[in-house]
Amino acid sequence: MKKLLLCTILLATLANVRFLLAQTVTESWAPLASGAKPYGIAIDGSGNIYTANNSNNSVSKITSSGMVTEYWAILANNATPYSIVTDATGNVYTANYSNNTVSKITPDGTVTQSWAILATTAYPAGIATDGSGDIYTANYGNSTVSKITPDGIVTQSWANLGNYVYPYGITTDGSGNVYTANYGNSTVSKITAGGVVTQPWAMLGAGAQPIGIAVDASGSVYTANFVNATVSKITSDGVATPTWGTLTPVAGPIGITVDAFGNVYTANYTNSTVSRITPDGTVTQAWVTLASNANPQGIRVGVDGNLYIANNGNSTISKIEPGSPLPVTRLDFNGTLQNSMAQIQWQSGVEANLNHYALEKSTDGKIYSLVAKVTASGSNSKYTFATLQPEPVAYYRLKMINNDGRSDISTVITLSQKTEDINVVKVYPIPAADHVFISAEKSGRLSIYNMTGQVVKIVELKKGVNQININNLNAGVYVGTIHGQTVKFIKN
Repeated sequence: MKKLLLCTILLATLANVRFLLAQTVTESWAPLASGAKPYGIAIDGSGNIYTANNSNNSVSKITSSGMVTEYWAILANNATPYSIVTDATGNVYTANYSNNTVSKITPDGTVTQSWAILATTAYPAGIATDGSGDIYTANYGNSTVSKITPDGIVTQSWANLGNYVYPYGITTDGSGNVYTANYGNSTVSKITAGGVVTQPWAMLGAGAQPIGIAVDASGSVYTANFVNATVSKITSDGVATPTWGTLTPVAGPIGITVDAFGNVYTANYTNSTVSRITPDGTVTQAWVTLASNANPQGIRVGVDGNLYIANNGNSTISKIEPGSPLPVTRLDFNGTLQNSMAQIQWQSGVEANLNHYALEKSTDGKIYSLVAKVTASGSNSKYTFATLQPEPVAYYRLKMINNDGRSDISTVITLSQKTEDINVVKVYPIPAADHVFISAEKSGRLSIYNMTGQVVKIVELKKGVNQININNLNAGVYVGTIHGQTVKFIKN
């Protein structure tokens, strides 16, 4: 059996609940059995949290209110689950490293121990699902990816990555592409929905040895590089920045996640901290410091926008409430384009300690330059700015800078000379209760995401008006993508 490198370092013990800047930290929000040693963590659409407990071969369930069922599912004695994932219907799956299986647990807690049996040399370390309900495992032992359909049909070597790759983390994007973080050769592999493998898709540099991997709503991929304590970023077209975020050398990042605003967080096993990296690459090394024996591994953003961390060292779940993610409580940001003149408008809610806005523009969606600096006028203010846009397509965003120099970035809007021509999809009513109507000028597949970037529903639209049942979705804001367009609706 292949062994994975883990190491520890002790820091001073801290109180259970602390306030750091805007965030609230509850270290032992959910205590598990002393021998649990959770590795992976997953969150379903209802906000329930699940942990893959490596040492006692179980799955714990914690409700959004913090009620713990320590042994919600008991796995085989030799399972050793490393990672865990949920699908759109609430089923839970674990990648069992030692006995080369995938277990399935239905929402009512019914366990199928060996729902999928993998090769005896697989040693699956990572697990992921896509919008179609297919399950993928990153097989650390034989450097392959297995695919399991929703009805349990296994393709053992769906993707062969090559010798000594040792994939650990695995994730998918909204288009069905699969990505693996390859611990053995410090690369990222990409496998299309059709099974076409690009290895290496991205090279991270010698000594990176990534474990965790995550993808944001724009398709950019991030890896937590355990050995050289960095975060790599790879854009959707494969452009890699190997040291996009540099952490302290003793961090030992394992888990990684991205929130709805593009902020990246790492669970640092070695020094028991959480680091935060804003979309512009600004690193806060010890954004949160946990107990010295926490040794966090898994980290996820919940449907409530809070962060949940599986602490392998002290068998607890920590909860971080990041506070308001923007210097304003609400920001209505939009624009129009007519006769090569872009009209940008935004309206704020409460402006807390806000100094100014920096309106930025990009022609490729990657590199942004300053268009204008607009002084903050106070809460509930309306702003309008006009600028020449000779390009057929341009991207705009707002950077919001506080008086103390800290900043956050808004979502991106796209203005095109053919905006009216491509506006082929409309959604109504807003807000909606049990269903929405979506009007489409041509058929296609609509992927619906919640605000944490998780695919919650996939719908085949026909040309004309489609009635979509959203009764099973939680209240909140949802974003749909189809034919390169984005639509948004609110579920009451």
